Amino acid sequence: KLINNVNLLDRHEIRWCIMIDNSGSMSIHRTIIYETLVVIMELLRKLETKFAVARFGTRKNQKILKNLHELFTNQDGQYVLEALTFDEGTYPATGLARVADQVFPKGKDSITLPNTIVHRLVLMITDGLTEERDGGSYSRTITKNDIKLGFMFIETAEQSSSQVLLKGLGQAQHCVLKADDIKELPIKVPELMYQMIKACLTTSSSATTAATSKSIFPIINIKMPNKIEESNIEKLKYNAENQSSYTISSPTATIPKLTELKSQLMNYLSRSDEYTNYASKAIDELRQYYHKLEITSKMQDIEKNWIADEFAFSSLIDDLTVAFGDVVFPYNKFTRRRAALRGSSLYLPGLIKAMTTEWSYKKIFSAKLAGGKREHAVCLAIDVSTSMFGTLSSGIMDGIIVLIGALKKLNLDNCGIIIFGREVRLIKTNEQSWDTGCISTLINELRFDQDDDTRDADAIEAAIDLLNQCSVRGEKKIFILTDGYTNCASHITMVQRRAEDNGIDLVAIAIGIDQTNLKSVYKRYIQCATPYGLPKAIRSLFENEPQLCSLEWLIKKDIGNTSNTISKQSLFEDLQSKKVFNDMIKDLAGQRELMLMNSGQPPSNILVNICFCLDCTGSMSRWLSAAKEQMKSIIDGITKLIQKEYPSLNLKLCFAIVAYRDINNKPQFFLQGFTDNTTEVINFLNRLTASGGNDLPEDVLGALDQCLNLNWSKTNARFIVLITDAPGHGPELNDNLAIDNYPQGNGKHTVQSICDRLLTEDKEIDLMFCRIKPKATAKMEAAFTKYYNAKKDETGKVFTSIQLFDEKQQENQSFHFVFVLDESGSMSGHWNSLQTAYSGFLTQRNDDQGGDDHITVVLFDNNARLIYQRQRLVNTPNNLPMLHKGGTA
Repeated sequence: KLINNVNLLDRHEIRWCIMIDNSGSMSIHRTIIYETLVVIMELLRKLETKFAVARFGTRKNQKILKNLHELFTNQDGQYVLEALTFDEGTYPATGLARVADQVFPKGKDSITLPNTIVHRLVLMITDGLTEERDGGSYSRTITKNDIKLGFMFIETAEQSSSQVLLKGLGQAQHCVLKADDIKELPIKVPELMYQMIKACLTTSSSATTAATSKSIFPIINIKMPNKIEESNIEKLKYNAENQSSYTISSPTATIPKLTELKSQLMNYLSRSDEYTNYASKAIDELRQYYHKLEITSKMQDIEKNWIADEFAFSSLIDDLTVAFGDVVFPYNKFTRRRAALRGSSLYLPGLIKAMTTEWSYKKIFSAKLAGGKREHAVCLAIDVSTSMFGTLSSGIMDGIIVLIGALKKLNLDNCGIIIFGREVRLIKTNEQSWDTGCISTLINELRFDQDDDTRDADAIEAAIDLLNQCSVRGEKKIFILTDGYTNCASHITMVQRRAEDNGIDLVAIAIGIDQTNLKSVYKRYIQCATPYGLPKAIRSLFENEPQLCSLEWLIKKDIGNTSNTISKQSLFEDLQSKKVFNDMIKDLAGQRELMLMNSGQPPSNILVNICFCLDCTGSMSRWLSAAKEQMKSIIDGITKLIQKEYPSLNLKLCFAIVAYRDINNKPQFFLQGFTDNTTEVINFLNRLTASGGNDLPEDVLGALDQCLNLNWSKTNARFIVLITDAPGHGPELNDNLAIDNYPQGNGKHTVQSICDRLLTEDKEIDLMFCRIKPKATAKMEAAFTKYYNAKKDETGKVFTSIQLFDEKQQENQSFHFVFVLDESGSMSGHWNSLQTAYSGFLTQRNDDQGGDDHITVVLFDNNARLIYQRQRLVNTPNNLPMLHKGGTA
């Protein structure tokens, strides 16, 4: 369909980059992502398109899993799937910028062919759950790297997460695939890719002068065979529902797209220079190749295998030989003379008979009318490009044996063989005999994992020149064994017209059950499910039977055999537990944990570590109870809330607690290590009490050091929640050093040393500060904010602060102690003890940082008197006034 949108003389090269979101939220879609990638990568392999694959997660952890210019193999596909861990953050804009710079660097395209228009397309597979929603950040990369961007969103049936990202992207090309609607995958993904390609192509026409025609179609340099190497080529085994199934072209078909090229066709057909270097160079080079070729035992083994395969197909070869002889290559050369009515010489027996019959017998001349032979020329052009991989490559390898076997039986010596993929290679002309060297050379070239291009038009040009060198009176045929996925644009159309003008019949042949593109490219074609369909297909095509489209292309089912049935789910679970590229994946992941690498169980979808760093000094006594309730709400409620919103998400939360007091308190720290047992965490929390502290500042940096020393999981989701009402010691965190017993800090840690550890690469931790007294902790909050903001672009981590209690709650949480003391005469003997108890209480409250406590003291004997009313603790004297020693009222 796209061919109608472009100038047929333009060369277009589409280059793709597939980007996969490796975040934890994507893990619930693991299976559908695997299936999507298999479809996309096989599609791009079939189209022989250059493509890269990358994953993105945290800001600095983008990984190229397949390079753009590398050939794609099954091992590459396995590696891509195994490298997806789904345990990172989500930064698509950052990932796009970094990956685009690596895959599509500005101004560094490697274009090997002239007049080629290169298009760069990026397809991002994600669920859309990200904070990077600013369309400008995507647009800058699109403009800088000259790319087209499309999105494939994968969602659960209940969610519309794609809208989160689409709101900022305007009219971005995209499709949404629901996880429970997998049957839409082979429809939506190709349609999205089609629309992206369509948007790239222009309808503007190019100049089509004779000069440009020459530059567009330069002289084709035919290459020689590759050096014969030892390699084990395994053929894919497949079964068809009907092994004799075939389809052929219509007898009234014309060369596709020829009418659109009439104005350019004349320049192409009338060019004065040669089309290929076949006559000027290639023939001599092939002679030298075979002259230098030394026969080895390995080559002899190859010949033996070929002969064995011929024997296995002997019955089929006989059938094809008969079909060829009847309708394709008839007898056209006779060796024995017979009597004839006309001729160039007299036939003596006929002359005598004529004389004896008084000339009633007229056949007195001699002509060659008996002892028939076939004098025809054939060229086989064989496609070995990567798009042939699969049943087509297997079918063609068998088909070549059958075709050559039949041609040998017909004694057709004028047979040439050409291999093509990224380039055209000459294997045999009519000069070479079919011997050990020729067989080994051909087999060595039948690789379908080396050439990621299809120069089929170039191969046909070479075949035409080869056949034009053959002086035969009979048919000239080109059988091109291919799938029809061409990269030659208009050239493939015009070369078919050149073949017709040279009296050469061109027939495209595909053998296999994979889908082909023959109908869109070739005038005459055959596709057979297996080589066993060739005899009937040849007869039908050459007897001009109506077009037959067989529907029996399904893979044969083994009814009743369930032992070979493997579910997709178990297949994809093997990717997680039985990694072929285990060592490479570990190296790729660096220090990050590969979740349950060696386990047979699927990993948790999202693993989160949350550490509460809780101030348990005396000043927190009024807040501790409320803080505990907040923490319990998080510990108990967050899992339930996420499971309610995302029922298919397997979330694992591990909690830890570091409770701390000040430097002079023993013990200073109380630790609960990470666990997903919430009951254990809450029981630990309930046992914590508030006491100690003395001065207002606390050892916050020492507490964070204890948090960092915990056994953190190697997940990207790490959080520390700091809950305190006081700043840390020292001038970095506290702006009132007069009340600081450690005005130079704790002597061990600084803000920078702690923050550097908090933001260690691949171990970054988000820090959340739950402030209680904003004024007291303002300087500390500013210090952490400044450091995190400076590293934000590198780490993607943030420092956030929230107000844990509002002003009214703070007022309600302060303590007001009212002392009502008996100062009557009867207390004379106890007054000193009372004084000591009173003073000790105030001292303890000061040590417990109760400076905001309010004190009211009422003394009474016969009368009551108010000594202090709502006096702040810090302003309240430790000693009571003298006794009145009156009566007790």
